[in-house]
Order: sequence, then C-alpha cells, then structure tokens
Amino acid sequence: DVKNVANTGVVEWNDKVYALWEGGKPHELRKNDLNTIGKEVDEVLGQALRVPQMAAHYRVEENKETKERTLIAFSIESQPSAFPFTSNKAAFYEWNEHGTEKKR
Repeated sequence: DVKNVANTGVVEWNDKVYALWEGGKPHELRKNDLNTIGKEVDEVLGQALRVPQMAAHYRVEENKETKERTLIAFSIESQPSAFPFTSNKAAFYEWNEHGTEKKR
C-alpha cells in the first residue's frame, strides 16, 4: 500500500479547502489552520467522485464578460492490464463559485 500524501496541489473553493495529489483521493482541510478534517474523501464540493483518484492539477477560468469564475478539475483511474492494452478512466468536473456543479 502507498500512503496518500496529498502534497501536490491545494485548492480553495466555495469555503472548502482540499489537498490533492495524483495517486489518490483528496484530503479536506480546515480553512483556518489547514488541519486535515477528512482523509481520502469520496466527494468534492458535494459531488461524488466518479473515479477514485482526484488529479492534483486543476484550472480556474474567469468569464471575461460576467467575471464568473469556474473551477475545472478531473479524476483519474489507471487500470492495470497487459501492455499495450492499458485501460484508464477519467471524469471531468466543473463547479461555479458557489460550489454547484455546472457540467459533467
């Protein structure tokens, strides 16, 4: 077993803070002191992860006209199999500034 270190990226969105890494589920952090309050959480901003590993790299896009910001992220899962037939799964997420899912 590999320990989930959640040490690659941190995102703050809609009053929630998550520590991310490529090899597992995110950790939820307490905003005022960054203590861990949830290890390997199964949902982000109320949205269940559709595949188990939340990627550590996300993007925040701002609409130039409305100034509304959108958080875009993805989760991944690598399926072990015989090379060259490796199969992987990915799921993409978009949340508005209020933490409501915009798209799947």
